[in-house]
Amino acid sequence: MEGSEGLWDSTSVYIISDPVSCTNKTNSTNSSIVLFPYYQHPLSTAALFTLAYLFIFLLCLMGNGLVCVIVLRNRHMRTVTNIFILNLAVSDLLVGIFCIPTTLVDNLITGWPFSNTVCKLSGLVQGTSVCASVFTLVAIAVDRFKEGSELVLL
Repeated sequence: MEGSEGLWDSTSVYIISDPVSCTNKTNSTNSSIVLFPYYQHPLSTAALFTLAYLFIFLLCLMGNGLVCVIVLRNRHMRTVTNIFILNLAVSDLLVGIFCIPTTLVDNLITGWPFSNTVCKLSGLVQGTSVCASVFTLVAIAVDRFKEGSELVLL
């Protein structure tokens, strides 16, 4: 690009990120760091994103944690439906713990700031926890359908 040679001179450190393989290639000739290419939004937008994600994260932890505690502490709450709901709460906790922080970081900065191993594990845990949520909802629907069809047959 014309006119941008001053931004990427030989005294700067910058990271070229490959989002497919989650690798960072660092070009460096000096210890000065150019930070502005990392940020995707102004500070006010980044603060708003952070507060919104933090609010959702805390609600996820409190709500799903409360469901887990109630179902696990009370024996009379351990019905088939409540065990399904407990499973859904655990998978939603995993989604909240592993998806919300990485999505926030992805929305705020360009590139992947963590290691390649964390990248692979993050995708694995996110996919597994989302699948667990979906399959739990399917199991609840099948169980409800089965209960309803038994009532019709009687």
